[in-house]
Amino acid sequence: MMENKDLKDKYKMFKNFMFNDLCISKEDIREWVRGAVKSEIKDLVNQQYQNFNLRDMIKKEILDNDIWSGEKLTNDMHNKISRMLVESLELTVKHKGKK
Repeated sequence: MMENKDLKDKYKMFKNFMFNDLCISKEDIREWVRGAVKSEIKDLVNQQYQNFNLRDMIKKEILDNDIWSGEKLTNDMHNKISRMLVESLELTVKHKGKK
């Protein structure tokens, strides 16, 4: 029980020292922490952005999900090629009549 009181007394002495002798308020500490957090976040985002490569991410996603050999891709390609052929071909039907 005595340790808890000693700890509270030390905290109170430290708090008074910061406020009275150093003129540091709770708001000062909050502002410093906010500034440090903003700075750290900015550094982390910049660091991650440098490690980010869109081409590698897309390639990994394609390979990991086996997109190139999937049935959906094959069907989509068949349908697209079929539509392109239908749009580009012109059929002419000749009727052979009796002479």
